[in-house]
Amino acid sequence: MKVKDIMTTDVLMVGESATVADAIEFMKEKRVRSLIVDRHNDKDSYGIVTTSDIIFKTVGKKENLKSVKIGEIMTKPAISINSNSSIEDAVGMMADLKITHLPVIDKNQLVGIISNIDILYNL
Repeated sequence: MKVKDIMTTDVLMVGESATVADAIEFMKEKRVRSLIVDRHNDKDSYGIVTTSDIIFKTVGKKENLKSVKIGEIMTKPAISINSNSSIEDAVGMMADLKITHLPVIDKNQLVGIISNIDILYNL
């Protein structure tokens, strides 16, 4: 099975200038655990922010969620995978890097995202 067979193609995005509070509301509304951070141009890389980033980098440090910007806590460049990669490769990357979400990039374009939950639900 390939990443493209189970990835989510409706990827939710946020800008670097959004506040953490706004991102939390968006994530709660859409019931997701990660957001892709949009790039500035075609040569720029995508970022990612996850619930873990928010909890460990803001809540755990008692930061003001309305003043901290996503750009301050995101991971950029986001570690990504190709849609033709195997599920086993995705699992290996997630395990080795201790991450739960991988943006799916083909020809420098975001085409989806795959998470550990996507993989679990497709066993």
